[in-house]
This record gives sequence, structure tokens and C-alpha cells, in this order.
Amino acid sequence: MEQLSEQIQYTIVAGNPIKEIRKRFSEEEVKILLEIEWWNWDIDKIVKNLEIILGNNVRKLKEL
Repeated sequence: MEQLSEQIQYTIVAGNPIKEIRKRFSEEEVKILLEIEWWNWDIDKIVKNLEIILGNNVRKLKEL
């Protein structure tokens, strides 16, 4: 299952067996998200920057 989850990170899928609907981010943006690991940030930093996190601007998120 881990291999499958690595293949579909940030991908919208549906069905059984699963079928890719579309990617949410470019490959470069996915690499950035996995590199910065915002989900491991201190909760105060997450709350302070929630608008940016929810805004899907990966480059702006990387600047934090």
C-alpha cells in the first residue's frame, strides 16, 4: 500500500480499482510540498499561515 500512496500523492483518484482523475499540483510543486513538510510545522506556525496553506500557492508557502 505504501508504494500506491507514493504514486498518488496530491492526485485526485476515484473508483475500484482506482483511476487517476487529475493531478492537484505539478511534479515540481509536489517535490516542494514534500520537502517543506508543512504538516510537521509547529501548530502556531500552521495557524498563522493557514490562509497561505489553503491558498494552493506552493511557491509562497516555500518562502515561509
